[in-house]
Amino acid sequence: MSNGSNKDALEKEHVNFDMNDINAQVLPEEDSPSLKDSNEFRSAGVFMKSIADEAWSWRKSLPDGFQPSILAILESGFQIDVLKLSQVCFHGIRVKGTMNGSACVMFAHQANIQILCRATKIEKDTSARPIGSIWPDKEIQI
Repeated sequence: MSNGSNKDALEKEHVNFDMNDINAQVLPEEDSPSLKDSNEFRSAGVFMKSIADEAWSWRKSLPDGFQPSILAILESGFQIDVLKLSQVCFHGIRVKGTMNGSACVMFAHQANIQILCRATKIEKDTSARPIGSIWPDKEIQI
């Protein structure tokens, strides 16, 4: 194959356009997110709200005698049965719960934690155990 045919093949695989033919759409200012709003999706609060929403909707679909429970799995391998999650800074989460039967509180960056939501059977001698979630302007029990 000659260099000319390679060039022809490349040109066929690419889209050619003139920059003057592009008409960009400008969003009205009220449709453009503020800097705060555009960064907010990265916050630990948004992460925790999505966990709470999922656990809340899941609780309604579980059969009688079962409840959602959350297990926080940290990068180090520690596993905490969650009683409460709280946003402590933009990326920080406080996990209050139990580990190996002992009460504990762990502070973690949201990137260093995995959350497992699971169904657990409610034992006859115990009542349903709520899971608390706190983020700015909101505190709920799931």
